[in-house]
Amino acid sequence: SVSGDTFNYSLTGTYSQTPLTQNAATSGTATEVFTADTYNGQPALQKTITTVFAENGSPTTLTDTTQYSAAGVALAQTDGSSVQAVTAGGFPISPILSASTNIAATETLADGTTITLHYTVTGKTTITTPAGTFACWTATRTVAYSDGFSSSDTVDYAPSLGAPVQETIQNTYSGGLTLNLTSKLTSYTFGSF
Repeated sequence: SVSGDTFNYSLTGTYSQTPLTQNAATSGTATEVFTADTYNGQPALQKTITTVFAENGSPTTLTDTTQYSAAGVALAQTDGSSVQAVTAGGFPISPILSASTNIAATETLADGTTITLHYTVTGKTTITTPAGTFACWTATRTVAYSDGFSSSDTVDYAPSLGAPVQETIQNTYSGGLTLNLTSKLTSYTFGSF
């Protein structure tokens, strides 16, 4: 990924918020943008994912930011409402996938939060979305933060784009919000080197 890369997704699914127990229908958008930045005095590539969905009839916005080094390793990651420096580990910007990809990794943030990642390729498929038809690796991805957030996803990743084109997402937040979403790529633009 390079500065200027932008991926836009449509979202459909359900959410629930404790103490309520029903799954309410929701829809929305997610935008993943890469921009040149400086983090802690060094050149960085910032990835920002902005998700907007309807919750109780009102738009809710969630933002996730990661700063990557020139080598493509995470320098900082959003945890809750703040960006925390990575003090140990550091996930790659995107894994190089093959039929045998099976990644298990941990990173630690400055606030003491640990994040575990498991990413396993389970097969190949061709996916058609509003943005086109793409040859993809299908993978399972689980992410767990020690302070309460977890995500369990199925990802259809197009190597030709360097991005997912479709995801089935189940996110659980420490505040009691659960999202079950399907994400489909609707458009994309590439930045320049």
